[in-house]
Amino acid sequence: MPTAAVHRFYASRAGGAAHPLFVDDASCAAFVRLLAALPEQGAQVLAFALAPQSYALVTEGAPAAVKRAVRRLEADYARAAEARHRYDGPVWAAGATFTPLVRAGRLQRAVDETHTLPVLAKVVPEPTAARWSSARARAGLEPSPAFLGVLPAPPPPAPPAPSATADGRALPLALADVAAVTGVPVAQLSAGARRLGHPHHAALYWLARITRCTQREIAAALHLSPAAVSRAIARLGPSGAGLPEDWLATFAHLEARLLAGPGAAPSRPGPPPA
Repeated sequence: MPTAAVHRFYASRAGGAAHPLFVDDASCAAFVRLLAALPEQGAQVLAFALAPQSYALVTEGAPAAVKRAVRRLEADYARAAEARHRYDGPVWAAGATFTPLVRAGRLQRAVDETHTLPVLAKVVPEPTAARWSSARARAGLEPSPAFLGVLPAPPPPAPPAPSATADGRALPLALADVAAVTGVPVAQLSAGARRLGHPHHAALYWLARITRCTQREIAAALHLSPAAVSRAIARLGPSGAGLPEDWLATFAHLEARLLAGPGAAPSRPGPPPA
């Protein structure tokens, strides 16, 4: 029988507005005892934190099992709190958060967000000062509780993007290419780009795209202010809308040539298609 896929989730919920959710240390301890039972229900605890009026939790397991375990955690705590404190009204507020952590890097951000809950609630000045949290254990300042799972190793960092100006040649070559495609000398290109809304802004957009240069590098090469380059690129948006079609075709050729690396043919593209 196939096993269910394992996923990771961020869960949080606030208490009812009429009363504090965690009144004292005994309340917090009661919640943590219930939390310790989650692994037996198929939900591994990766991080947790309590604030007077809410909790946050990062957990791992099959989606159905995790949802059942979190619902049971909240129901069991509500029954215990009602019996102990004689609450008049619901223990939990509506609108629980239950978010799958899918994108790369989201798990560590969710753990960090969980540990900042007591700080945001103004209970402690920093995460590791909180008593009812996994922050100290994750920081190696105290032993981990038995129910706290092992965080997976973070994914290796993405390799850095190749620097367009590492050899000092890519940007000058691209400037020459842009001038050739547009029929505008580089000096005139710079002058036109200083005026907001000028068509030469299209060339600045494509410079940033095909060379992977920063706006500051492009500004220095064209003797423009970084703000002027930023405005020019922003004006065209993410797709280069407004570029003439013949420019688009030829710039696409230049982009492919640059991405092909040093071994690519150095010849300039022919005239754009009619």
